[in-house]
Amino acid sequence: VLLLHLKMYVLASLLPALAMLSLARFAPRVPFALRTLLVLIAFLYAGLNLHHVLPGFDVLEVLALKQRDFIGLSEATNAGSFVMPERLEPTAWSFLRQAPYALYMTFLGPLVHAGSNAFGLVSAAENAVLLLVLLLLWWYRLPSRSVDHVLLTALLSYVFFLALIIGWTTPVMGALVRYRVPMLPFLWIIGALMLDHRKLLARWPRLKPFISA
Repeated sequence: VLLLHLKMYVLASLLPALAMLSLARFAPRVPFALRTLLVLIAFLYAGLNLHHVLPGFDVLEVLALKQRDFIGLSEATNAGSFVMPERLEPTAWSFLRQAPYALYMTFLGPLVHAGSNAFGLVSAAENAVLLLVLLLLWWYRLPSRSVDHVLLTALLSYVFFLALIIGWTTPVMGALVRYRVPMLPFLWIIGALMLDHRKLLARWPRLKPFISA
């Protein structure tokens, strides 16, 4: 309930994932790819047309204003970890064009734009460890047929949408590191979901106390 009022975008990003899991349970005969496509199209359509149901609440305009306010505040306070982005326009094309940049900033921004202060260096180290561990888990992944694709896709959709929103609207690395905290447990779950424990422990047996088979 608190998140709904303070960080609504965190829960909003989770809705497509919950819909995917619900459809898998209640409509298992519908092909997986079709279910996923229907959910994504439905939520994109609903998001882009929400202002027809809630007058004055245009999602794209709200996000563009949030970015603009963040830029203004950062320039006024001379934020040390500020990285000037391209300004968003409240159009689907503007958001689509800047989607790769948004993902880059969310996943690599704290590492590439770390700065020289202690907090920036700690954030960069955290980012590096996160990427290295996820790469390790992916390297020792299960065969595709052994992975729960429904759960994996649902988790990836949450991470993807949340990463986009954060990257679109947050040009300050210090704030970005804080805002992406709710996403990090899901990244670890994705890595664990794909991990072949036996393969990893065969190569690194000293990890056995930390990883359950």
